[in-house]
Amino acid sequence: MTLSRVVDPLILLASFNYTHFLPRRTARGVFKPGHVATVTPGIGFAVNPYINISWGMGLSYKMGDNDKLAKQPQRASTVLSTLNLGLGYRLAKDKPLNIKSRAGVVRNDATQPSTGFSQRF
Repeated sequence: MTLSRVVDPLILLASFNYTHFLPRRTARGVFKPGHVATVTPGIGFAVNPYINISWGMGLSYKMGDNDKLAKQPQRASTVLSTLNLGLGYRLAKDKPLNIKSRAGVVRNDATQPSTGFSQRF
């Protein structure tokens, strides 16, 4: 679920996500991965009608995995955080180009750049 509110020239954003993982059968038995709940507050700034920049912070709570067959069960929960940066450019009325980057901050060493191009119909 994503919420947004425009306070010109700012755009206030909040996103809430929950991921429920199903148990998997492995050669060793049944593995139950931990579920993940994420809150991502952010803010965008409309530089002009064609360019906007955004930044935010993602906070994820990953519940512990349940692997009863492991020598040491992994039940510890983890909190992960990411720094999110983005740039949007409107090429034409129906063609936005978005460039985004995520960098791990706390207990998260993942960095994820991405580029998106959309065509609206």
